[in-house]
Amino acid sequence: MSIKNLLKIIVTVIVSLIVFDVAGVVVSLIFDISPFRAVSSPLFYVIWFVDGVFCGLFTYNWAGMMVSRNGDEDWMEKSDADSMGRLVLICTAGVLLGLIVLFYWILWKGSVEQNYFVPDNMVLTIEFFITLMISMIFGNNLFRPSAKPQERG
Repeated sequence: MSIKNLLKIIVTVIVSLIVFDVAGVVVSLIFDISPFRAVSSPLFYVIWFVDGVFCGLFTYNWAGMMVSRNGDEDWMEKSDADSMGRLVLICTAGVLLGLIVLFYWILWKGSVEQNYFVPDNMVLTIEFFITLMISMIFGNNLFRPSAKPQERG
């Protein structure tokens, strides 16, 4: 575990959080200003849930690619994929916890007008972050290389 790999993971997580946050804000804004009658508060929870799932899976794969050694083989098929995946999960959890503390201190401490955007809305932001971590853990368990079956003698 080198500092260079940790910084690669942290930058990858922050960049993908920004990209998926902008995507979620655009979708939320479209529904917020749309003339549809069926738009309600639960819709925005669904939007940020789906955004968190895609962000988590994409971030897990992208961060793993960034720290893996070059080669033709997929990083999840390498022998050190488990340790790289755990490193990605730990770094992502640290980044998310740091952001929660920062957002609480800057945005959520006082009374804030309720809207449907992350990070302005505390509940939606925490939902987005939890969904992101759960999907990364799911991706870590789903995509890890399986043990090769032993030959019967």
